[in-house]
Amino acid sequence: MISANLNSKGFTILEVMIALAILTFGILAVANMQLMSTGENRNSRLITESATFGAEKIEQLLGLSYRDSLLDDGTDVTEVFHDHSSSEEYTINWKVSDAVNNTDPNLVTLKNTKQIDVLVTWDNKGKTSKFESTYYKTYKLKR
Repeated sequence: MISANLNSKGFTILEVMIALAILTFGILAVANMQLMSTGENRNSRLITESATFGAEKIEQLLGLSYRDSLLDDGTDVTEVFHDHSSSEEYTINWKVSDAVNNTDPNLVTLKNTKQIDVLVTWDNKGKTSKFESTYYKTYKLKR
């Protein structure tokens, strides 16, 4: 007959297995958080890049003369931009129209003002994501 030594020190195999199971679940949770964080970092980068490309296009258009042909009423232009640093492709579309006062039920055109709508789209894991912005360019009268 084998007698158990009640004064022995150490862990039983069951205690070690339970500890390893808890440790494994913890490591898996941290790994999952890391993967999710990486995906969200990519998404944030894409949003920031699209806003930057849209702002650059607006700055370019706002820098043009009020009477430039790119700012003619009805202008609708689409460009494809390939970002070589991230291998992403963005589509930038801008439309120019005479600005309309939407608070007036008769939709009165705002004099000497053009509305520029910019839309930047990109593919985000099979879904189309977008950044939209509207700007107004006024004709500056000389004093």
